[in-house]
Amino acid sequence: MDKKIKVMVVDDSLPFRSILSSLLSEHQDIEVIATAYSGKMAIHRMESEKHLPDIVVLDYEMPEMDGFQTLKIIKNKYPSISVIILSAFAESPESHFVKRAKELNADAVMYKTAAGKSREENIANIKKDLIAKILECYKQKQLFDKK
Repeated sequence: MDKKIKVMVVDDSLPFRSILSSLLSEHQDIEVIATAYSGKMAIHRMESEKHLPDIVVLDYEMPEMDGFQTLKIIKNKYPSISVIILSAFAESPESHFVKRAKELNADAVMYKTAAGKSREENIANIKKDLIAKILECYKQKQLFDKK
């Protein structure tokens, strides 16, 4: 890949945000350019930064502004940014949560806790699944931008 995929990670849990950022940064095609602990902070960062992310990985449950409120603002102000909602509420593709996220134009929805026998296995599963979603969203964006 010629240029790295710029990602912003938004999650109110500092340990989870740090783990995600670190795991994503290990991939040669991904660069985590920003993190935020809330949707409000993420929007503020996007408004004040020179470089916008290509993709935002967004938690649902956060203080000040939840993931759906943040998603609406991002898609309204920055329609070219892909948003992946990462939540413990997204356990089933048929769930009301996933349907609502798709109605609000989330590019992907992912279950936050991957089935594994240990914490390490869960983290490895989330990493694998999230990187696949990021690459897929970026590829779709590239195809759309070429039209």
